[in-house]
Amino acid sequence: MNKGNLKARAANAILKEARTIYTLAREVKQVQIENHNQKIKELKSEIRELEEQKNELHLSDYNWSRPPKNAVKKLHKIKSMLWSKKDKLHRFIQSVQRLEKEVKTGIFSYCFGSKQLSSHQWTLEHPSSPFSTHEQWLKAWRDHRFRHVYFLGSHDESCGCQLVQGTYTGDQDLFEFKVRSPYAKDKLVISFRVRIPYQTEQVDYYQTYGSISYVFVFKENGSLYLHPQIKEEPKEIKSAKGCLGMDINAGFLAVALANENGNYVFSEDIYYDQYSADADTALHQTLAAVYKIAESEGWSVAIEDISLRKKKSRNHGKKLNHILHDFPYRKYRSYNEKKASRSGVPLHIVSAFYTSRIGKEKYQNKLQTSTHQAAAFVIARRALGFTEWYEPEKSKSKRMNANIGIRS
Repeated sequence: MNKGNLKARAANAILKEARTIYTLAREVKQVQIENHNQKIKELKSEIRELEEQKNELHLSDYNWSRPPKNAVKKLHKIKSMLWSKKDKLHRFIQSVQRLEKEVKTGIFSYCFGSKQLSSHQWTLEHPSSPFSTHEQWLKAWRDHRFRHVYFLGSHDESCGCQLVQGTYTGDQDLFEFKVRSPYAKDKLVISFRVRIPYQTEQVDYYQTYGSISYVFVFKENGSLYLHPQIKEEPKEIKSAKGCLGMDINAGFLAVALANENGNYVFSEDIYYDQYSADADTALHQTLAAVYKIAESEGWSVAIEDISLRKKKSRNHGKKLNHILHDFPYRKYRSYNEKKASRSGVPLHIVSAFYTSRIGKEKYQNKLQTSTHQAAAFVIARRALGFTEWYEPEKSKSKRMNANIGIRS
Protein backbone atom coordinates (compact mmCIF):
# COMPACT_ATOMS: atom_id res chain seq x y z
CA MET A 1 0.00 0.00 0.00
CA ASN A 2 2.77 2.45 0.96
CA LYS A 3 4.96 1.36 -1.94
CA GLY A 4 2.22 2.01 -4.46
CA ASN A 5 1.03 5.16 -2.68
CA LEU A 6 -2.52 3.74 -2.66
CA LYS A 7 -5.37 4.44 -0.30
CA ALA A 8 -6.24 1.57 2.03
CA ARG A 9 -9.61 1.04 0.36
CA ALA A 10 -8.02 0.77 -3.10
CA ALA A 11 -5.46 -1.75 -1.83
CA ASN A 12 -8.24 -3.86 -0.27
CA ALA A 13 -10.12 -3.82 -3.58
CA ILE A 14 -7.03 -5.09 -5.42
CA LEU A 15 -6.52 -7.89 -2.88
CA LYS A 16 -10.15 -8.98 -3.06
CA GLU A 17 -10.13 -9.01 -6.85
CA ALA A 18 -6.87 -11.01 -6.85
CA ARG A 19 -8.41 -13.61 -4.51
CA THR A 20 -11.48 -13.82 -6.74
CA ILE A 21 -9.35 -14.32 -9.86
CA TYR A 22 -7.38 -17.06 -8.09
CA THR A 23 -10.57 -18.88 -7.02
CA LEU A 24 -12.03 -18.63 -10.52
CA ALA A 25 -8.76 -19.86 -12.06
CA ARG A 26 -8.89 -22.98 -9.87
CA GLU A 27 -12.52 -23.64 -10.83
CA VAL A 28 -11.75 -23.15 -14.53
CA LYS A 29 -8.86 -25.64 -14.34
CA GLN A 30 -11.12 -28.23 -12.71
CA VAL A 31 -13.76 -27.75 -15.43
CA GLN A 32 -11.05 -28.10 -18.10
CA ILE A 33 -9.88 -31.36 -16.51
CA GLU A 34 -13.44 -32.69 -16.57
CA ASN A 35 -13.91 -31.66 -20.22
CA HIS A 36 -10.55 -33.13 -21.26
CA ASN A 37 -11.30 -36.45 -19.52
CA GLN A 38 -14.61 -36.63 -21.37
CA LYS A 39 -12.79 -35.94 -24.65
CA ILE A 40 -10.17 -38.62 -23.84
CA LYS A 41 -12.95 -41.14 -23.25
CA GLU A 42 -14.56 -40.29 -26.60
CA LEU A 43 -11.24 -40.44 -28.45
CA LYS A 44 -10.43 -43.89 -27.00
CA SER A 45 -13.82 -45.13 -28.17
CA GLU A 46 -13.24 -43.73 -31.68
CA ILE A 47 -9.76 -45.30 -31.81
CA ARG A 48 -11.20 -48.72 -30.87
CA GLU A 49 -13.75 -48.45 -33.69
CA LEU A 50 -11.05 -47.52 -36.21
CA GLU A 51 -8.84 -50.40 -35.03
CA GLU A 52 -11.74 -52.79 -35.58
CA GLN A 53 -12.29 -51.41 -39.10
CA LYS A 54 -8.59 -51.79 -39.83
CA ASN A 55 -8.55 -55.40 -38.63
CA GLU A 56 -11.53 -56.21 -40.84
CA LEU A 57 -9.46 -55.39 -43.93
CA HIS A 58 -7.49 -58.65 -43.97
CA LEU A 59 -4.73 -58.81 -46.54
CA SER A 60 -5.94 -62.27 -47.61
CA ASP A 61 -9.27 -60.88 -48.75
CA TYR A 62 -7.72 -59.31 -51.82
CA ASN A 63 -5.17 -60.16 -54.46
CA TRP A 64 -2.67 -57.59 -53.21
CA SER A 65 -0.49 -57.97 -56.29
CA ARG A 66 -3.30 -56.00 -57.95
CA PRO A 67 -5.45 -54.71 -55.06
CA PRO A 68 -8.65 -52.76 -55.75
CA LYS A 69 -8.19 -48.99 -55.48
CA ASN A 70 -11.05 -48.48 -53.03
CA ALA A 71 -9.53 -50.99 -50.58
CA VAL A 72 -6.14 -49.26 -50.64
CA LYS A 73 -7.70 -45.83 -50.20
CA LYS A 74 -9.88 -47.08 -47.34
CA LEU A 75 -6.91 -48.63 -45.56
CA HIS A 76 -4.79 -45.48 -45.95
CA LYS A 77 -7.69 -43.31 -44.74
CA ILE A 78 -8.17 -45.46 -41.63
CA LYS A 79 -4.44 -45.35 -40.84
CA SER A 80 -4.37 -41.58 -41.31
CA MET A 81 -7.38 -41.11 -39.02
CA LEU A 82 -5.83 -43.44 -36.42
CA TRP A 83 -2.62 -41.43 -36.39
CA SER A 84 -4.56 -38.18 -36.01
CA LYS A 85 -6.78 -39.52 -33.20
CA LYS A 86 -3.83 -41.00 -31.28
CA ASP A 87 -1.87 -37.76 -31.61
CA LYS A 88 -4.84 -35.77 -30.31
CA LEU A 89 -5.32 -38.28 -27.48
CA HIS A 90 -1.68 -37.91 -26.46
CA ARG A 91 -1.99 -34.10 -26.36
CA PHE A 92 -5.15 -34.26 -24.25
CA ILE A 93 -3.50 -36.66 -21.78
CA GLN A 94 -0.50 -34.33 -21.46
CA SER A 95 -2.83 -31.37 -20.95
CA VAL A 96 -4.74 -33.19 -18.17
CA GLN A 97 -1.47 -34.05 -16.42
CA ARG A 98 -0.37 -30.41 -16.58
CA LEU A 99 -3.74 -29.14 -15.29
CA GLU A 100 -3.81 -31.66 -12.44
CA LYS A 101 -0.32 -30.56 -11.41
CA GLU A 102 -1.41 -26.90 -11.36
CA VAL A 103 -4.48 -27.70 -9.25
CA LYS A 104 -2.39 -29.79 -6.84
CA THR A 105 0.32 -27.13 -6.38
CA GLY A 106 -2.11 -24.19 -6.47
CA ILE A 107 0.16 -22.27 -8.88
CA PHE A 108 -1.66 -20.93 -11.97
CA SER A 109 -0.48 -18.78 -14.86
CA TYR A 110 -2.56 -15.68 -15.54
CA CYS A 111 -1.96 -12.84 -18.01
CA PHE A 112 -3.83 -9.61 -17.20
CA GLY A 113 -3.25 -8.15 -20.66
CA SER A 114 -4.55 -11.32 -22.41
CA LYS A 115 -2.25 -14.01 -23.80
CA GLN A 116 -3.26 -13.24 -27.38
CA LEU A 117 -2.19 -9.60 -27.13
CA SER A 118 0.96 -10.52 -25.22
CA SER A 119 2.06 -12.93 -27.96
CA HIS A 120 2.03 -10.12 -30.56
CA GLN A 121 5.28 -8.72 -29.13
CA TRP A 122 7.15 -11.65 -30.72
CA THR A 123 5.62 -11.21 -34.21
CA LEU A 124 6.12 -7.48 -34.81
CA GLU A 125 8.01 -8.09 -38.06
CA HIS A 126 5.32 -10.38 -39.47
CA PRO A 127 3.20 -8.77 -42.26
CA SER A 128 -0.06 -9.70 -40.49
CA SER A 129 1.00 -8.11 -37.18
CA PRO A 130 -1.31 -5.25 -36.08
CA PHE A 131 1.67 -3.41 -34.52
CA SER A 132 4.70 -1.98 -36.28
CA THR A 133 6.84 -1.03 -33.25
CA HIS A 134 7.35 -2.36 -29.75
CA GLU A 135 6.24 0.96 -28.22
CA GLN A 136 2.93 0.74 -30.12
CA TRP A 137 2.33 -2.80 -28.85
CA LEU A 138 3.33 -1.87 -25.27
CA LYS A 139 0.82 1.00 -25.17
CA ALA A 140 -2.00 -1.24 -26.46
CA TRP A 141 -1.11 -3.99 -23.99
CA ARG A 142 -1.02 -1.60 -21.02
CA ASP A 143 -4.32 -0.04 -22.09
CA HIS A 144 -5.85 -3.51 -22.18
CA ARG A 145 -4.42 -4.36 -18.73
CA PHE A 146 -5.93 -1.25 -17.14
CA ARG A 147 -9.29 -1.30 -18.94
CA HIS A 148 -10.94 -2.95 -15.91
CA VAL A 149 -11.06 -1.04 -12.58
CA TYR A 150 -12.72 -2.34 -9.42
CA PHE A 151 -13.82 -0.21 -6.43
CA LEU A 152 -14.77 -2.05 -3.24
CA GLY A 153 -17.70 -0.80 -1.18
CA SER A 154 -18.57 -1.04 2.52
CA HIS A 155 -21.71 -0.40 4.57
CA ASP A 156 -19.84 1.91 6.98
CA GLU A 157 -18.79 4.34 4.19
CA SER A 158 -20.80 7.23 2.82
CA CYS A 159 -22.95 6.27 -0.21
CA GLY A 160 -21.85 2.66 0.30
CA CYS A 161 -18.40 3.23 -1.24
CA GLN A 162 -15.59 5.56 -0.23
CA LEU A 163 -14.01 6.13 -3.64
CA VAL A 164 -17.18 6.16 -5.78
CA GLN A 165 -19.93 8.38 -4.36
CA GLY A 166 -23.21 7.82 -6.18
CA THR A 167 -26.52 9.56 -5.48
CA TYR A 168 -29.92 9.25 -7.11
CA THR A 169 -31.13 12.46 -8.76
CA GLY A 170 -34.80 11.52 -8.70
CA ASP A 171 -35.05 11.79 -12.48
CA GLN A 172 -36.21 8.29 -13.49
CA ASP A 173 -32.98 6.21 -13.62
CA LEU A 174 -30.40 9.05 -13.58
CA PHE A 175 -27.56 8.94 -11.03
CA GLU A 176 -24.79 11.42 -10.27
CA PHE A 177 -21.33 10.06 -9.44
CA LYS A 178 -18.13 11.45 -7.99
CA VAL A 179 -15.06 9.23 -8.40
CA ARG A 180 -12.03 9.91 -6.23
CA SER A 181 -8.48 9.00 -7.15
CA PRO A 182 -7.21 5.73 -5.55
CA TYR A 183 -3.82 7.35 -4.83
CA ALA A 184 -3.22 8.76 -1.34
CA LYS A 185 -1.81 12.16 -2.28
CA ASP A 186 -4.00 12.73 -5.34
CA LYS A 187 -7.05 14.95 -4.68
CA LEU A 188 -8.54 14.48 -8.15
CA VAL A 189 -12.34 14.06 -8.25
CA ILE A 190 -14.23 13.23 -11.47
CA SER A 191 -17.96 13.98 -11.65
CA PHE A 192 -20.41 12.58 -14.20
CA ARG A 193 -24.00 11.48 -14.64
CA VAL A 194 -25.16 8.09 -15.89
CA ARG A 195 -28.42 6.21 -16.29
CA ILE A 196 -28.83 2.78 -14.67
CA PRO A 197 -31.88 1.31 -16.42
CA TYR A 198 -32.25 -1.85 -14.31
CA GLN A 199 -32.47 -2.39 -10.53
CA THR A 200 -32.63 1.39 -10.03
CA GLU A 201 -34.44 1.14 -6.69
CA GLN A 202 -31.98 -1.46 -5.34
CA VAL A 203 -28.95 0.63 -6.33
CA ASP A 204 -30.46 3.70 -4.64
CA TYR A 205 -31.24 1.68 -1.48
CA TYR A 206 -27.73 0.20 -1.14
CA GLN A 207 -26.10 3.56 -1.79
CA THR A 208 -28.02 4.91 1.21
CA TYR A 209 -28.25 1.99 3.65
CA GLY A 210 -25.80 -0.71 2.53
CA SER A 211 -22.59 -1.36 0.62
CA ILE A 212 -22.16 -1.21 -3.13
CA SER A 213 -19.10 -1.94 -5.27
CA TYR A 214 -18.42 -0.69 -8.80
CA VAL A 215 -16.61 -2.02 -11.85
CA PHE A 216 -15.53 0.40 -14.58
CA VAL A 217 -14.83 -1.18 -17.98
CA PHE A 218 -13.19 0.85 -20.74
CA LYS A 219 -14.32 -0.49 -24.13
CA GLU A 220 -12.15 -0.49 -27.27
CA ASN A 221 -14.52 1.96 -28.98
CA GLY A 222 -13.79 4.55 -26.26
CA SER A 223 -17.01 4.12 -24.28
CA LEU A 224 -17.08 3.52 -20.54
CA TYR A 225 -19.35 0.97 -18.87
CA LEU A 226 -20.30 1.16 -15.19
CA HIS A 227 -21.40 -2.03 -13.41
CA PRO A 228 -22.76 -1.58 -9.86
CA GLN A 229 -22.46 -4.71 -7.69
CA ILE A 230 -24.75 -5.31 -4.75
CA LYS A 231 -25.16 -8.36 -2.51
CA GLU A 232 -28.82 -9.20 -2.09
CA GLU A 233 -30.39 -11.79 0.14
CA PRO A 234 -32.46 -14.27 -1.90
CA LYS A 235 -36.18 -13.57 -1.68
CA GLU A 236 -38.66 -16.07 -0.37
CA ILE A 237 -39.95 -18.39 -3.09
CA LYS A 238 -43.57 -17.60 -3.89
CA SER A 239 -46.35 -19.99 -4.89
CA ALA A 240 -47.01 -19.91 -8.63
CA LYS A 241 -50.28 -19.49 -10.53
CA GLY A 242 -48.82 -20.98 -13.71
CA CYS A 243 -45.52 -21.84 -15.34
CA LEU A 244 -43.71 -19.95 -18.11
CA GLY A 245 -41.57 -22.31 -20.18
CA MET A 246 -38.55 -20.89 -22.06
CA ASP A 247 -36.73 -22.41 -25.01
CA ILE A 248 -33.53 -20.56 -26.01
CA ASN A 249 -32.63 -20.35 -29.69
CA ALA A 250 -30.28 -18.37 -31.93
CA GLY A 251 -31.18 -14.73 -31.21
CA PHE A 252 -34.52 -15.23 -29.48
CA LEU A 253 -36.36 -16.87 -26.58
CA ALA A 254 -39.53 -18.85 -27.27
CA VAL A 255 -41.84 -18.63 -24.23
CA ALA A 256 -45.15 -20.35 -23.52
CA LEU A 257 -47.42 -20.16 -20.46
CA ALA A 258 -49.25 -23.14 -19.01
CA ASN A 259 -51.78 -22.65 -16.21
CA GLU A 260 -51.98 -24.75 -13.04
CA ASN A 261 -53.91 -27.45 -14.92
CA GLY A 262 -51.29 -27.69 -17.67
CA ASN A 263 -53.48 -25.94 -20.26
CA TYR A 264 -52.10 -23.59 -22.90
CA VAL A 265 -52.54 -19.84 -22.27
CA PHE A 266 -50.25 -18.00 -24.73
CA SER A 267 -46.86 -18.13 -26.44
CA GLU A 268 -44.54 -15.70 -28.20
CA ASP A 269 -40.94 -15.11 -29.33
CA ILE A 270 -38.75 -12.54 -27.55
CA TYR A 271 -35.79 -11.40 -29.64
CA TYR A 272 -32.37 -10.17 -28.54
CA ASP A 273 -29.21 -9.30 -30.50
CA GLN A 274 -27.05 -12.41 -30.10
CA TYR A 275 -24.26 -11.29 -32.46
CA SER A 276 -23.68 -7.78 -31.13
CA ALA A 277 -20.63 -6.73 -29.11
CA ASP A 278 -22.81 -6.71 -25.97
CA ALA A 279 -24.73 -9.95 -26.58
CA ASP A 280 -24.41 -11.00 -22.93
CA THR A 281 -25.93 -7.71 -21.79
CA ALA A 282 -28.76 -8.10 -24.31
CA LEU A 283 -29.58 -11.59 -23.03
CA HIS A 284 -29.30 -10.41 -19.42
CA GLN A 285 -31.74 -7.52 -20.00
CA THR A 286 -34.16 -9.76 -21.90
CA LEU A 287 -34.28 -12.24 -19.03
CA ALA A 288 -34.65 -9.38 -16.54
CA ALA A 289 -37.78 -8.23 -18.39
CA VAL A 290 -39.17 -11.80 -18.44
CA TYR A 291 -38.65 -12.28 -14.69
CA LYS A 292 -40.14 -8.87 -13.92
CA ILE A 293 -43.37 -9.91 -15.67
CA ALA A 294 -43.29 -13.38 -14.07
CA GLU A 295 -42.90 -11.82 -10.62
CA SER A 296 -45.77 -9.40 -11.12
CA GLU A 297 -48.10 -12.09 -12.54
CA GLY A 298 -47.14 -14.79 -10.02
CA TRP A 299 -45.74 -17.29 -12.54
CA SER A 300 -42.90 -19.74 -12.13
CA VAL A 301 -40.26 -20.17 -14.85
CA ALA A 302 -38.99 -23.41 -16.40
CA ILE A 303 -35.89 -23.97 -18.52
CA GLU A 304 -34.15 -27.02 -19.96
CA ASP A 305 -31.19 -28.80 -18.38
CA ILE A 306 -28.98 -28.86 -21.46
CA SER A 307 -25.41 -30.07 -21.84
CA LEU A 308 -23.91 -29.68 -25.32
CA ARG A 309 -20.51 -31.14 -24.44
CA LYS A 310 -21.04 -34.32 -26.47
CA LYS A 311 -22.78 -32.51 -29.34
CA LYS A 312 -20.05 -29.87 -29.59
CA SER A 313 -17.35 -32.54 -29.69
CA ARG A 314 -18.75 -33.97 -32.93
CA ASN A 315 -19.01 -32.57 -36.43
CA HIS A 316 -22.61 -31.79 -37.44
CA GLY A 317 -21.87 -29.69 -40.49
CA LYS A 318 -20.75 -26.08 -40.78
CA LYS A 319 -24.14 -24.45 -40.16
CA LEU A 320 -25.16 -26.57 -37.14
CA ASN A 321 -21.66 -26.39 -35.63
CA HIS A 322 -21.85 -22.58 -35.81
CA ILE A 323 -25.25 -22.55 -34.08
CA LEU A 324 -24.20 -24.98 -31.32
CA HIS A 325 -21.02 -23.09 -30.43
CA ASP A 326 -22.80 -19.72 -30.43
CA PHE A 327 -25.51 -20.77 -27.95
CA PRO A 328 -24.67 -19.28 -24.50
CA TYR A 329 -26.29 -22.13 -22.51
CA ARG A 330 -24.03 -21.87 -19.47
CA LYS A 331 -24.55 -18.11 -19.12
CA TYR A 332 -28.25 -18.56 -19.88
CA ARG A 333 -28.68 -20.96 -16.97
CA SER A 334 -26.53 -18.82 -14.64
CA TYR A 335 -28.55 -15.68 -15.49
CA ASN A 336 -31.81 -17.55 -14.84
CA GLU A 337 -30.63 -18.77 -11.43
CA LYS A 338 -29.56 -15.26 -10.41
CA LYS A 339 -32.79 -13.65 -11.59
CA ALA A 340 -34.90 -16.27 -9.83
CA SER A 341 -32.98 -15.79 -6.59
CA ARG A 342 -33.36 -12.00 -6.70
CA SER A 343 -37.03 -11.92 -7.67
CA GLY A 344 -38.32 -14.88 -5.64
CA VAL A 345 -39.73 -16.48 -8.80
CA PRO A 346 -39.65 -20.32 -8.60
CA LEU A 347 -37.25 -21.73 -11.21
CA HIS A 348 -37.65 -25.28 -12.54
CA ILE A 349 -34.81 -26.93 -14.49
CA VAL A 350 -36.30 -29.91 -16.33
CA SER A 351 -35.01 -32.61 -18.64
CA ALA A 352 -34.58 -31.61 -22.29
CA PHE A 353 -35.55 -35.11 -23.50
CA TYR A 354 -37.43 -34.75 -26.84
CA THR A 355 -39.10 -31.44 -25.91
CA SER A 356 -38.91 -30.14 -29.50
CA ARG A 357 -40.17 -33.37 -31.09
CA ILE A 358 -43.02 -33.76 -28.62
CA GLY A 359 -44.01 -30.12 -29.14
CA LYS A 360 -43.86 -30.44 -32.91
CA GLU A 361 -45.84 -33.68 -33.17
CA LYS A 362 -48.36 -33.12 -30.38
CA TYR A 363 -48.96 -29.37 -29.95
CA GLN A 364 -47.66 -27.31 -32.90
CA ASN A 365 -50.61 -27.81 -35.26
CA LYS A 366 -53.16 -28.07 -32.46
CA LEU A 367 -52.16 -24.75 -30.85
CA GLN A 368 -51.05 -23.02 -34.08
CA THR A 369 -47.61 -22.15 -32.71
CA SER A 370 -44.04 -22.47 -33.92
CA THR A 371 -41.95 -25.54 -33.09
CA HIS A 372 -39.93 -23.61 -30.52
CA GLN A 373 -43.03 -22.22 -28.80
CA ALA A 374 -44.51 -25.72 -28.68
CA ALA A 375 -41.25 -26.96 -27.11
CA ALA A 376 -41.49 -24.17 -24.51
CA PHE A 377 -45.04 -25.33 -23.71
CA VAL A 378 -43.77 -28.91 -23.19
CA ILE A 379 -41.08 -27.54 -20.84
CA ALA A 380 -43.72 -25.66 -18.83
CA ARG A 381 -45.98 -28.75 -18.57
CA ARG A 382 -43.02 -30.91 -17.56
CA ALA A 383 -42.17 -28.45 -14.75
CA LEU A 384 -45.78 -28.66 -13.51
CA GLY A 385 -45.50 -32.45 -13.25
CA PHE A 386 -47.31 -33.45 -16.45
CA THR A 387 -45.66 -36.21 -18.49
CA GLU A 388 -45.61 -36.58 -22.26
CA TRP A 389 -45.15 -40.07 -23.74
CA TYR A 390 -42.96 -40.22 -26.82
CA GLU A 391 -41.45 -43.10 -28.74
CA PRO A 392 -38.58 -42.37 -31.16
CA GLU A 393 -39.14 -43.47 -34.76
CA LYS A 394 -36.26 -45.97 -34.60
CA SER A 395 -37.70 -47.74 -31.55
CA LYS A 396 -41.18 -47.57 -33.06
CA SER A 397 -40.07 -49.21 -36.32
CA LYS A 398 -38.21 -51.96 -34.43
CA ARG A 399 -41.30 -52.68 -32.33
CA MET A 400 -43.56 -52.79 -35.40
CA ASN A 401 -41.16 -55.08 -37.29
CA ALA A 402 -40.94 -57.39 -34.26
CA ASN A 403 -44.75 -57.59 -34.13
CA ILE A 404 -44.97 -58.73 -37.75
CA GLY A 405 -41.94 -61.01 -37.54
CA ILE A 406 -39.40 -58.96 -39.52
CA ARG A 407 -35.80 -58.83 -38.35
CA SER A 408 -34.21 -55.38 -38.46
